[in-house]
Amino acid sequence: MNWAAPYHIKRDQYWPEVEQFFSYLPPQLLKQGMLLKNNLATFYAETGQFKDILCRRHDHPLLYWHLWLLDDWACPASTDRTELERRLFLAMVFAFSAVYTQDLILDGGSNFDSRFQFLAQTLHRQADSQLAQLFPGGSPFWDYPRTFWQERAESVLTPDPQPPTPNPRPLAFTKISIVAVALSAEREDLLPQLGAMLDRLNLVFQILQDISTLKRDLSQGRLTYPIWRTAQAADLDPVHLPSPEQVLGALVLTGTVETIGRECLAELEASRAVAESLELPTFSAYLDGLAEQVNEVRELFSLRARPVTTQAHVISSDPPGGARNPQDATIKSKELGISPSGRNDMPEQLPMPKDRPAQSPRRPLFTPYVDTLPKVIEMAEGYLLSDLTFRESWEIQRRGVFGAAEMTAKAFPMGLIAEILSRHGHDMAAPINHIFDTLQATGWRYYDHPHLPPDADDLGLALRLYSFSTEPERHQTMLQTPLRWLEASVNESGEIPVWLTAGAEAQSDYPFLALWGQSCATVEANVLLGLLAFDPVGYYELIEKSVRQWCERIISQGLSANRHYVSLYALWTAFELLAQLHRRTGLADIQAQLDLAGQTLLEQLSIEANRPYLTPQDAAFLSLACLCLEQRSPKLALATEASALFKPEWTALLCKSQRYDGSWAAEPLYGTPTRGELAAWYSSRPVTTAFCYHALRLMTTRISRSNFSP
Repeated sequence: MNWAAPYHIKRDQYWPEVEQFFSYLPPQLLKQGMLLKNNLATFYAETGQFKDILCRRHDHPLLYWHLWLLDDWACPASTDRTELERRLFLAMVFAFSAVYTQDLILDGGSNFDSRFQFLAQTLHRQADSQLAQLFPGGSPFWDYPRTFWQERAESVLTPDPQPPTPNPRPLAFTKISIVAVALSAEREDLLPQLGAMLDRLNLVFQILQDISTLKRDLSQGRLTYPIWRTAQAADLDPVHLPSPEQVLGALVLTGTVETIGRECLAELEASRAVAESLELPTFSAYLDGLAEQVNEVRELFSLRARPVTTQAHVISSDPPGGARNPQDATIKSKELGISPSGRNDMPEQLPMPKDRPAQSPRRPLFTPYVDTLPKVIEMAEGYLLSDLTFRESWEIQRRGVFGAAEMTAKAFPMGLIAEILSRHGHDMAAPINHIFDTLQATGWRYYDHPHLPPDADDLGLALRLYSFSTEPERHQTMLQTPLRWLEASVNESGEIPVWLTAGAEAQSDYPFLALWGQSCATVEANVLLGLLAFDPVGYYELIEKSVRQWCERIISQGLSANRHYVSLYALWTAFELLAQLHRRTGLADIQAQLDLAGQTLLEQLSIEANRPYLTPQDAAFLSLACLCLEQRSPKLALATEASALFKPEWTALLCKSQRYDGSWAAEPLYGTPTRGELAAWYSSRPVTTAFCYHALRLMTTRISRSNFSP
C-alpha cells in the first residue's frame, strides 16, 4: 500500500505554489533552484518529476504527518483546517528542500558548493514564511522549530562519536508540522508522547539510511552505527578497519543487521503502543508497513536459505538529510524479492493519477554511490586524453604584432600537460615528440616568430620531458644547442635569465621590443628542475651556483622574486625544487641556505593556506605545495610541517567544481600580452585541468595511507 496515495489530490492542489516560488527566484538563485529540483526529482521521485518527490513507499512521510494527525483526530472540515493543511505541506516541502541543499553543500562528492548556502537560506525563510501565516511571532509555537533546528545543527556539525549511537536528531525538523497541529487543536499536552513516538520512528529511518549508505560510508571512512556494531561483533578495530569489502562480509557473517533490525522493531513496537494509546490508526498502520521494510532488510542480509518469492519492494532508505550525489550511478547488488505480509490498514486508496505508478518498483538495497575522488580523476583523465594535440591549450595571438596576423605558442602549454600525464604513467610519446619538433622548428621560442629570443622556460620544460622520451638520442641532440645558450646566458652570480640572448641567433631587423621579466625565480626553478632531471652530474657546477643565489633571493625577497606566474604556482614550483634538492647528495655546503629558503616558503604557505576564498586552481597549487615534499622527501622535517597545512576541504572544492566533461574552468597562470601590448593572463581549460588532476592524484596517494581506500 502506498501511504501517500490518499492525499495526492490535496497535494496536487498545493504543488503549483511550490513551482511558483521557484519560478520567481532572481536569476542566480533560479539557476541553483533548477539544479536542486532536478536532483530531488532524480533521487526522490519514482516518475523523475519534481512534483512527485517523497511519494514512494520507502520515503520519509514528513509531508503527510500533519494530514494523518488531523484525520486521526477527526478534526472537522473548515476553512482553518484547509489553511493549516496547505501551509504545513508547503512549509515542510521548503524545509526538506533546504535540508537537502545543506547536506549537498556538506557532501564533498556533490557539485553544490558554499554559494548554494544562499539558496538553502532562501528555502528556510520560505518555510518560516508559511508557518508565520499560521502563528504570530509571539506564539509559543516558535520555541519548538528553534529547538528542532538547533538539534539538527548540533548533530550534523558534531564529529562522529565513538562509539556512535542511533541518533534521530538530524530529522528533528520533521516534527514541526505535528507541533503545529497539536497547538492548533489545543492538544499541546500530547506533544511529549507524540514527540517520543516520532523520535523512535526517525531513529529507525536514520538506521535504515545508515544501512543503505554502508558502501559510501565505508569508502569515506565514516564510522556509523551499523559499521561500529559490525566491528564490535567481528572483533575489529573500529579506528583501523580492513577494506570495505571485508567489513561488508563481516556484517553478513556476524548477523549484525539482524541484531540491529530487532532493535528497530522494538522501537517501532514502542511507537505503535503510543499510537494505539493516542488512537492514531493511520500512524499505527504506517508503523506496520515500516516494520515490513525492516524485516525485508533483515532478510536480505540473512544467511538463512530463502524460498523462491515474488517480486517485492527492496528499500533504499533516504530520509531527509541523506543527500545523494547527482553524479551517482546505480550500484548493482543482488536483490532478493521478499513477499510482503499484505496488511492493509491505511485509509482507502483514491484513484492514482495516470502519471504516477500504481506501485513503486523495486529499489536497490544500497543507496546509489560512486566513490567520488576516483571518479573525478577518471573524468579528468578522459578529458585530458581525448585530444593529444591539446589544441585547446595553445595560446593564439591575433593582435597583429610584428605584422603577423597570427602567432601561436603550442609547445609550452602542451608540455605542461604532457609532463603531468607522463608523471602518472600515461603514454605521451607522440605529444612529446611533437613538442620537441615544434621547439626545434621555432628556435626554442615560446611563439613561432623569429623576432623573439629563445626562452629558458621552454628549455626547462623540454629538459623535464626528456625523462619520458621514447627517442632520447634524437632529443638529446636537439637539446645541445639551447643548453649552450643557457650556459652562455647565466650571469656571474649564477642567476638563470628568462630570455636566452647570449649566443642565440635573432632576426637582425626586428623592431624595438621590451622583454618582460628577465629575472624570474619561478622560471629559474623550472630550469633547475629540468637540469636535475636531465643531467645533474654534468651540470653540477651550474646547478650549485644557481641554487645558491636562488636561495638567497627567496630568503630576501620571498615570492616577489617571481615575475611571470601566479603566486601559488610559484610557491608549488619552489617546493618542488626544494624536494628535489634535498634528495641530492653533494649539496651539503648549501644545506643551511636550503633550510632558510624552506622556512621562508613555509611561512608564505601558511599564510596562503588560510586565504578566505580559493579557486579550484588555488586549491590544486596549495595541495601540491603541501604534499610534494611529503611525496619526494617524507623524512624531511619541512615535509611534515608543509603537509600539516593541507586541508581536506581543498579536495572537496576540486570535486565540487569539476565540469561534466571532466575539466575545470580556465584560470590565469602566467602573463601574456594582448591588444595594445597591455598585460593579460594566459589561461586554458586543459592546463588548469592538468594541475587539478595532478593535485587529486597526490591526494589519492595520501588518502591511501589512511584507514580506507580512496
